[in-house]
Amino acid sequence: MSENLKWDVHFRSPDSLNFAIYVGCFFGIIQNPPDFSWPDKCCNNTLSSTKETLYVQWAEWWGSLLKARYEHLLNKPRSERIKDLFEPSEFPTLDLQLKTCCKIAWPHFKTWWNMTAGGRNALSFQEMVQIKAFRERVSTYTGELKAFNLKIDYIYTDLPNGIDTPADYIVSTPDMLVTYDKAWWLTKLGQFRGEGS
Repeated sequence: MSENLKWDVHFRSPDSLNFAIYVGCFFGIIQNPPDFSWPDKCCNNTLSSTKETLYVQWAEWWGSLLKARYEHLLNKPRSERIKDLFEPSEFPTLDLQLKTCCKIAWPHFKTWWNMTAGGRNALSFQEMVQIKAFRERVSTYTGELKAFNLKIDYIYTDLPNGIDTPADYIVSTPDMLVTYDKAWWLTKLGQFRGEGS
């Protein structure tokens, strides 16, 4: 919490969102930049005949995960539970093709995510770095801010078209968050302006 108790920011790196991104990259649903090869693609040939179906299933799952994650952060009691959408290692609630892909990808993700130099530790380090940078952004904002609670979930790689989220919620890679310039942050913080500012 900030010293003047006006704002709070929480950085997290949820397993659920990062696994969904992993699955998307693993099966070629998400196209990474040419200079970013992660993880190695898998089973593209065997899935080519139903790739469109898989994409639709994945996109619906991703959208539901984002909504459930946001509502979980808001502590909404009637929200769809994350564990109903993300239940390793069998993923019983998912459509058949997506379920099969998740079951194939899960052990690979789990190994990478939990290794010493893996995804969880890399993103956790960035959480500590970015809280300082965010405090600096807030301190340079000249407008009057009302109390706000900004929630930031880190993912390992971004979607090509970005991720649309509510004003008080950001889903981003650490690298992308760093590249947001002063004007972007002024716009973001401007959404939390006090009355009459």
